[in-house]
Amino acid sequence: RSKLKKIYINYIGWSLDHTDEFLFFQQFCNASCIGETTRKEGLSKFNNIIELIAEGIEQEIIKNVNLDYMSNLLMSILNANTYYFIDNPSLAADDAFLETSFSFLWDSIKK
Repeated sequence: RSKLKKIYINYIGWSLDHTDEFLFFQQFCNASCIGETTRKEGLSKFNNIIELIAEGIEQEIIKNVNLDYMSNLLMSILNANTYYFIDNPSLAADDAFLETSFSFLWDSIKK
């Protein structure tokens, strides 16, 4: 949980500091003009999250479901929260709200 929360906090922080880059990546990551090689290279930046999820499944901390499905679910919740923080940047300094927002992500995957 703590490792994933650190990634979560860093992802939110980076997205707030680099909002244009975050939005560009979100807009083009599934665009048809992006080739499969480029898409895989971009997604490889998230391998540490996938490895962490696989480790959590193996340790029976995280629900044992298809890793690809779990990764998509996790990234969807993470990005939804990120969009909310972009629209409400002052909440990024609110530790209680950060914990609540992370709990929605964690509660969806924990065993």
